[in-house]
Amino acid sequence: IVIGATGLNAVERLLIGSVTEYVTRTADCDILVVRHNKAGLD
Repeated sequence: IVIGATGLNAVERLLIGSVTEYVTRTADCDILVVRHNKAGLD
């Protein structure tokens, strides 16, 4: 599974939740989490 991460901080994750976090904890296969490059150096 390849899944994106939004870059939420700990408080935002607690209040909003995180699909990425849920998938990484429950998936039975390998996962690659990709974060957006905020500097714009894609």
